[in-house]
Amino acid sequence: VHRDIKPDNIFLAREPDEEADVVKILDFGVAKMAIGCFLLGISFLVMIGAGRIVDGGQKASFGWLVGCSFLLTLGEIYLSPVGLSLVTKISPVRIVSMMMGMWFLSSFFGDYLSGVLATFKETMGSSAFFATQAGISLATGVAMVMLLSSFKRAIGDENAVDASGSIPAPPPLA
Repeated sequence: VHRDIKPDNIFLAREPDEEADVVKILDFGVAKMAIGCFLLGISFLVMIGAGRIVDGGQKASFGWLVGCSFLLTLGEIYLSPVGLSLVTKISPVRIVSMMMGMWFLSSFFGDYLSGVLATFKETMGSSAFFATQAGISLATGVAMVMLLSSFKRAIGDENAVDASGSIPAPPPLA
């Protein structure tokens, strides 16, 4: 468990108490993006149940789609705007527009690969198809959480933890 996670700050990024010297995990964009990936993965897990019903020859309730769409939307809200913001913050000023274009281009390739994966749905079956999509999303979220400290150091977050486990001193002012 990450040392900065407390039950009251998993989804709400409230300001810390004045006497608390704890950095909220949600103050960092990559953590929010990881939560988005987890929500996307959970939404595909919901569809496994619907796929089993349909594969069994019955009609599935509309509620399965509503639940899946709700979780997909929440995940997308955590992922897309935060990712765009992160791109604009870490990109050199001269190429911010090009890097935002690269962000949207990566979305295009992700959507394209999802379409390629969808061509295997008939041979895989609905449960395996949605489980594969859930696995990809959840694995991406886990990878983001595991690399959170590395991302903080690479991006230059002042609250990044160094290899010794302590927060490095800020650089002297020029």
